[in-house]
Amino acid sequence: MKQPIEVTGGPGGSVFLIEGSEKTALYDAGMAYCAPVMMEKLDKALKGRTLDYMLVSHSHYDHIAAMPYLRQRYPQLKVFGSQHAHDVLERQGALELMRRLNEEAAEYYGAPGAVAPYDDADLHIDVVVKEGDLIGLGDISIRVLENPGHTKCCLAFVAGEEYIFPSETTCYKSRSGKVYPAFLSGCADSLTSLYHCSKQHIPKIMAPHYGLVTDSTSGQYWQACLKSILESRDFIVEWGEMGKSEDEILNAYEVRFRDDEIRAEQPNHAFDINTRAMIRTVLHEHARGISSPMEGHPLP
Repeated sequence: MKQPIEVTGGPGGSVFLIEGSEKTALYDAGMAYCAPVMMEKLDKALKGRTLDYMLVSHSHYDHIAAMPYLRQRYPQLKVFGSQHAHDVLERQGALELMRRLNEEAAEYYGAPGAVAPYDDADLHIDVVVKEGDLIGLGDISIRVLENPGHTKCCLAFVAGEEYIFPSETTCYKSRSGKVYPAFLSGCADSLTSLYHCSKQHIPKIMAPHYGLVTDSTSGQYWQACLKSILESRDFIVEWGEMGKSEDEILNAYEVRFRDDEIRAEQPNHAFDINTRAMIRTVLHEHARGISSPMEGHPLP
């Protein structure tokens, strides 16, 4: 199959075009204010073809908020996502939050007022998919993997049995080449999802917020993700057992794990929100003895 083409329009989740002989699919869509650049790149990549499908990795605004503009450009577009993502996008509160975060992101990145008008109703899942479902593009199919851990709605996608698009559940990769954990909804789930992805034995990894991994083998990449998740989890557990408060753990975590590369890529407020979620997740699971059934097993 053809290598997926990156059409990312700016900061936020990476966006890729996957082409089959009969259908085309877009992996995520990015933030709302980045839509004009993203769609300009997409039009060039499509070379006159239409966009048939969009694949939702998860329901965070920096990954899917440009969806309404895609629907305006491609009225026949069908959006595939998990049941949980479908349910999230049915909630008015979630849609209002997404709109506010889009406007704040545009201002943060120096483009205030750049979010064009859109209809909240255009942020929805058309086709709910689950583990093992296939999305046909003609000569290739896209296989769905349930991948909870970053959020409850995360999905991974395997394209043509050659490329895997893991969600942030299995870590995200910075431009420096380091990987960072993002187990917001479940550390144990993230570990299980990581093993699940690695067991697919897909040779080419399209890492979240990064793209095609070329500086390591697939096995090395999964090992780096596993190490990152365990180091962060164990650090949080250690500080929790010392009786430290959430704020104290957050400050210590920042000193230990937040480097210059990730500072440049992740705004302060996003780091604070995400890290607090990871701290709470870890302490909750540790207090209740929750762990992944795969822990301690070697990666495939």
